[in-house]
Amino acid sequence: MGRWLIYDDLFAPHKDIDMVYTGADPWKMVNQANSLIRQYFEISGTRWTQKDVRWDVTDVVRTFFTELDFKREEDGFTNLIINVRYQGKQHAETKQGTVRMIIYAQLQTQFEYSNPIVHLAHTIYMNFFYKAHRIAMLRRNEERMNMTLNDLRKAFNLPEKVSR
Repeated sequence: MGRWLIYDDLFAPHKDIDMVYTGADPWKMVNQANSLIRQYFEISGTRWTQKDVRWDVTDVVRTFFTELDFKREEDGFTNLIINVRYQGKQHAETKQGTVRMIIYAQLQTQFEYSNPIVHLAHTIYMNFFYKAHRIAMLRRNEERMNMTLNDLRKAFNLPEKVSR
């Protein structure tokens, strides 16, 4: 059985979005960013995972790292995968610190076929019908991500320019 796998980066031609927040309570920014992503992309509680959480509490300035994956089913063939990594430090008493947020998003489309006729049908379907639908999904999800980032910028007074 054959398979087509198509990966579309949401932030193409750039790989990801990189933002840095410096100020009061960076862990609050992490939690609010995750809530905004879940809200705008309509991701239920079972469709996201916190892959890794690390806290170093041996010093007064506590460093942390966390990585999350969000998954949203767009249609029967395509899933949106959002990977968010946070790396930061926060003072134990004053709660002042900094956090770096790196967001990577990708649409993953998969078609499976069992014989050459089905492969030909998928090729025709992809080139004449599904291509426009994939482009619309990319635009819609890019708009959702822009709304999420704009809300984060307003809430935490982040700079308008985002390094990509």
